[in-house]
Amino acid sequence: MRGTSKRARVTRVAACAALLIVASASASVAGARALGTTPLAAAIDDDLDAARDAARAGAVAALHELADWCEDAKLYGRRMEAYRAVLALEPDDEDAREELGYRRQRDGTWKDPRTPRAPRDHDEDALPEFAARRGAVVDAFRDALVRALERAEATDATRREVLADVLALDPDDADTRHLLGEGRRGDAWVLIEVLRSDERRDELGSGVADAFAEPVSIEDAAANARESALGLPWTAALSTPDGRVLGTVDAGELRRQAVLLAATRRHLVRVLGKDARYGDECTVFVLPPADKDRFIAALPDLAPAYRDFLRGLLGSGIVGTDDLAQWGPSEADRRDMLVRQAVGWLMADAYGITTAHGWVHEGFGLYFSHQLVGTRLHWFAKQAEYGRVEDDEALKKRMAGGKVDWLVEAGKVLASDRAPRLQFLLGKDVNRMTTTELLVSQALAAYLVEGRPDRLPAIWTAVGEGEPSPDVLTRELGCDLATLRATLARWVAERGGDAPAPGGDEEGGAARGGAPR
Repeated sequence: MRGTSKRARVTRVAACAALLIVASASASVAGARALGTTPLAAAIDDDLDAARDAARAGAVAALHELADWCEDAKLYGRRMEAYRAVLALEPDDEDAREELGYRRQRDGTWKDPRTPRAPRDHDEDALPEFAARRGAVVDAFRDALVRALERAEATDATRREVLADVLALDPDDADTRHLLGEGRRGDAWVLIEVLRSDERRDELGSGVADAFAEPVSIEDAAANARESALGLPWTAALSTPDGRVLGTVDAGELRRQAVLLAATRRHLVRVLGKDARYGDECTVFVLPPADKDRFIAALPDLAPAYRDFLRGLLGSGIVGTDDLAQWGPSEADRRDMLVRQAVGWLMADAYGITTAHGWVHEGFGLYFSHQLVGTRLHWFAKQAEYGRVEDDEALKKRMAGGKVDWLVEAGKVLASDRAPRLQFLLGKDVNRMTTTELLVSQALAAYLVEGRPDRLPAIWTAVGEGEPSPDVLTRELGCDLATLRATLARWVAERGGDAPAPGGDEEGGAARGGAPR
């Protein structure tokens, strides 16, 4: 085996030479800046590249010295570990290759050892010192790279690329993982947002249960003059602090709708972080499909074209009123419609969010409807203008059939070349969104509610005040849209799919609902 003194002298000289190169390059850059001849961005890149090379050279030298120490300490297995760490940073390091049993070929490539060397450690008492020495190498390497990144004011993408060098040396370095926004989940490192989501989903689930458990003041009432003028045989009329509920369906369903109206507001107020209310004259009409045409014909002061528009829907907020009228084919469908409309009303009241903010309106509306009633039956999506129409239709059918997990489907889209560009998606109103855009919007809403709840009020406020969504998200989340898309894709993959929500039967297909007020 080699002696340690020669190796130590060689590596120390190499490390010092690398550091001298950095100092020389930095001085040259500084002089060029003073003369105004070097673009600042290029100078920063040069500085960072040189500092990164120097840090790698220093770490490689330190690892060789660690290997030499292991030989003296009779830790022969750990000595091989040190050499493998060298190759993680410098794959062509000749000494490390030879010590590990590789042989150089005539063409310059390395031939793997026939039998990888697996020597044993002979002094277990020295193992704690080995761990401390190796940890010191990792610490010094990480600290050097972090200082270089801070001086360069590197982008998030560059930070991740550079800090990957530390993970190549020690995949479980907790400090580096923390700098990358990751935490331990069992045996795996995941995004911090995933750990937040695990806790947040429990909180949200408890919040939904509490919202339904709290008693609702429901009083029997008579139809008022406006309601009586519609001429329908009302089963019951109910009055609640949140609004009136009446219809021609079973009286038990009307009472459940009244409870749902109250529970939705209670839950949303907690999540939105501010009070929000339905309109002063909020009225929910609940009808079977057979009463749709009669109801629409009886509505006063509507243009013929708008009446025709309503006939093509399964329910809608009625323009110029605080009313929701719904005539879906089942109680599950009508409950879903109520939540979608109620969420729209509340977000409009709290933050000024409308259907013009398509990703917000659809994404959060769908997220909360699934959370509250376990379904996502009412959504807007137009046929894709690009790509294969049959693929878009197949996706829509999978989403509507209730047999797939929407977050899993979103993960597939985000990992494919079909992923929508956030720059375009975030600027669309609901009537221009494609199926894949709607799917990604719902995933983005889930990510924000569960993983970044601290930023949501600021995001909703700025969007509702008219600031472009791309500008809002990049500022509030501290990353560009490309990084956000990559983070969203990773979050979806690591979070896992949705557990079945209460009443989660989504059969019946996607239905197009009307806009909020």
